[in-house]
Amino acid sequence: MPEVRQLLEVVLPWQRWDATAAIAWFEHQRRHKAAARASHARRWLREHPRVG
Repeated sequence: MPEVRQLLEVVLPWQRWDATAAIAWFEHQRRHKAAARASHARRWLREHPRVG
């Protein structure tokens, strides 16, 4: 696997992150994880209905 990473580092352009890019990435991750948590909760509640 290290060979693949090294190949990608050579082939793909590498960009340094500035504060704006880091914040944008962090916000995207936060939204994505929140959507995954909500989806999981909805599915769990649908599959485990409360009785009583």
